[in-house]
Amino acid sequence: MSAGPSRKRSNSNENEGSSKKKKHLSIMNRSKKENDVSLVVQGKKFDVSKEFLAHLSRHSEYFDSLEKEKKEIEVEGAVNPAVFQEFLEVFYGGIPRKEEHLGNVLVLSEKWKCELITKRCVDYMENHMTLKARFELAVEYKLDKIKKDILNGIESVAILKEAIPVDVMEMDRDTMGMVLKRTMELQAPEKREASPAPMDVGTATMMIVPMGGWMPRRRQDS
Repeated sequence: MSAGPSRKRSNSNENEGSSKKKKHLSIMNRSKKENDVSLVVQGKKFDVSKEFLAHLSRHSEYFDSLEKEKKEIEVEGAVNPAVFQEFLEVFYGGIPRKEEHLGNVLVLSEKWKCELITKRCVDYMENHMTLKARFELAVEYKLDKIKKDILNGIESVAILKEAIPVDVMEMDRDTMGMVLKRTMELQAPEKREASPAPMDVGTATMMIVPMGGWMPRRRQDS
């Protein structure tokens, strides 16, 4: 009964040891025994099959644009090899393995227009992270679409208070505007039938304060 899990741990340890000994990592495709293409990231090679690369290309405009007939394909940009490894693993396995790479994987999936990986990462966040942690990650990595989706999914001021840091003034201007706008929408006596026109932060603040409701504000120094 314990043979399955122990074998899985053994394979994991072997893979980790192998990756430390040589700068050569492998994402295996189940339908082929040998990988015939190397994706090169800052000198580190990631071996994949042509079938895997073709599948990835169907889901990413960037990889679709690469010269796939080459044996070694250079991945452009300042990409961290560890993050790229996680990017490939999420695409192949569907579930993020290392939460610390999640934000950077989302940045890559947005940059390379890979909606499949974005969806898998967002699904993971919704199932394994608190609303506050998800919003903080989206703010830290400037993931505007995810920020908007999180805010639009909040249906009460009480939940908004739990999700948003009190010191909203430390946020970037765009995020602050999103939070204040959503606060105003939730405090309004009736939901608007149509989305309100965008407004600047100053106007939103002036409209919220007289309502006497909660609004994120700057901490007071003691």
